[in-house]
Amino acid sequence: MNSSVFFNIDDDWYPGLKGKVEAYADAHNMQIFALKLPVSDLAESDYSHEGCFMLLTQGHKIAFVIANSIEKDAYLDDVHDIISYLFMKYEYKSILGRYNNWISDLTAILSSDALTDLDGVFALLKCQSKEEVKNADLLISLCTGSINEIKRVGKDVPNDLLRQVKQKIQLFDADQTRFIYQVTDKRVVRIQGLSGTGKTELLLHKLKELYIDSKEYKIYLTCHNRVLAATLRRRIPQFFNYMRVNQQIAWGERLWCSHAWGGNSEEGLYKYLCDFYKINYYPYVYGRTFEIVCKQAVVEINNIKNIQGDKFQYALDYILVDECQDFKENFKNLCELVTKEKVYFAGDIFQTIYDEYKPADYEADIFLTRCYRTDITTLMFAHALGFGLFEKKMLRWLNEADWRACGYTYAEKDNKISLHRESVRGYMGLDENEQSMNYIRFHGKQDMLGKIITLIKSIQKTYPEATINDFCIIFMDLSDEAYEMANLLEMQVYHEFGWLTTKAYLEKRKIKDTLLISNRNNIKGLEYPFVICVTSRFNSVYSYRNALYTMLTRSLLQTYLLVDVIDADSESRILHGLDEIKKEHTMTFEKPTEEERRNIETRLSAATSQNMALDELVHKMIVDNDINPEYEGALLALAASKPYRGLSNDELLFKLEEASQSFR
Repeated sequence: MNSSVFFNIDDDWYPGLKGKVEAYADAHNMQIFALKLPVSDLAESDYSHEGCFMLLTQGHKIAFVIANSIEKDAYLDDVHDIISYLFMKYEYKSILGRYNNWISDLTAILSSDALTDLDGVFALLKCQSKEEVKNADLLISLCTGSINEIKRVGKDVPNDLLRQVKQKIQLFDADQTRFIYQVTDKRVVRIQGLSGTGKTELLLHKLKELYIDSKEYKIYLTCHNRVLAATLRRRIPQFFNYMRVNQQIAWGERLWCSHAWGGNSEEGLYKYLCDFYKINYYPYVYGRTFEIVCKQAVVEINNIKNIQGDKFQYALDYILVDECQDFKENFKNLCELVTKEKVYFAGDIFQTIYDEYKPADYEADIFLTRCYRTDITTLMFAHALGFGLFEKKMLRWLNEADWRACGYTYAEKDNKISLHRESVRGYMGLDENEQSMNYIRFHGKQDMLGKIITLIKSIQKTYPEATINDFCIIFMDLSDEAYEMANLLEMQVYHEFGWLTTKAYLEKRKIKDTLLISNRNNIKGLEYPFVICVTSRFNSVYSYRNALYTMLTRSLLQTYLLVDVIDADSESRILHGLDEIKKEHTMTFEKPTEEERRNIETRLSAATSQNMALDELVHKMIVDNDINPEYEGALLALAASKPYRGLSNDELLFKLEEASQSFR
């Protein structure tokens, strides 16, 4: 299915038109919609309007295509009735003014004969000013169901990038629209989307649609991370308010939102299911994984289902899972077992920060590849670092089909691979920002603190409207030194700016009017105009690389990566790659040999570090990092020593990599 076009008109109206529009959309990097009528909650029209439809694309006026004059008046009456209803419901009047004053300027009536010349059609419809583009996009957002919070969008047309990204108009693309509005008979729907492709926003829209569809539905929105869960729970009432949902939220009766495990006095999906089915609940203790308790719950609930047969009660009608890549199969099996209607899993395989990379996670019903949050330069650089593409020894490998599934154009020549990506900034009505990704070296704690303070001051000078709520500092390393640096930074920003801070790894939430300082485990689902990431050095632990990709792509505008220790050759390769991305939106690198690809693919499908025995873990680290095997005994003894006991395998790997520097 073409990802650039959404058609809901009857194919027999205009045979061959859909293929023609798809080819045009691909050739011109456009998202094109052909709708019978605007998306709304009004009752279906009494008229068929055969041959009449709306043609919509960003930055253009809406065309009402009329097949014959007999249908014209009735069709236009119905269209205007729906648009004016939506216009009033979502309070767009505060920006667009009186309906009759602007509707004719943002629309055009075309004969169906005009469709023989699509170049001419879109040239005629193209908006001529930024103000006209903004107003047309707002109208398109109404008609496609991509409703924007009108207070956030504002009335004026901002000129600086910071205000542009804050006030950008959200428009669904064709894939997003299909997920929300097209009906599927599948009980399990899987979405794979890169960072910033709108997965969470889509889940909120789906949640809203389900909630108002029936007052009988019981719905649970969940995720792995407590910070994200708290953010989602706060967002739901805000989202329902600006979407004008006129039903009160029945928390704990029809709707739940929490992280997946839960505790004795804390909500959680697993805890809820244990209470509902009156089965054993197992709280977290060291060594007891969530996968283990989910497996036990599946066994116990299946026993109940076998006994009760047709009388078995489903605990929920719908479950929506955000960041599903952080869960394993037993949790997913549990969700399917207890859900009557559908389960929606949305995630990104490249953001798995608690586990290893699994190629099987590519299986999805919908692939979202257009990143609407992060600038293309930052997204590509984050992919390159996550995969080790600019390093002598790549960490990961995707075949051509998988690169294309991630939204890249793939080319191969003279044993070199070139990956190119088209920007969506134009589609969003934003200016390009080639300085979105910044690489900075620091030397020790004091230099790191000084550079962060200098960066904040420089950003404030460039963007005078930037506030404390626009910044986020992320420490990548899971080490005592990283937490010590976070404490020092807390004192420094208070001394320099009088700012209070929130440490996400302690508070497990975001607090307004404080500077968020986080480790890598508590930032998912959040976004900030300016993100500063700090790491002592790059390591090859997969969860670290996944986290690096995730953290770099939190930014709406600019990301700064601060690195302490790196060899000159690696740094030169990375900077050269970043420069190519900035200039050409392209990454070029040597194609791995067949043997190298085999090794990487083997590593991709290998057992996870979380499940490895200590000797296996140390051996894997030695192989992955080209450490002399004669040091394996010393590293194993170090791993078994008292200071390293009780660490997760990921934390242990990180500390061992640091210690291994002296062995190289």
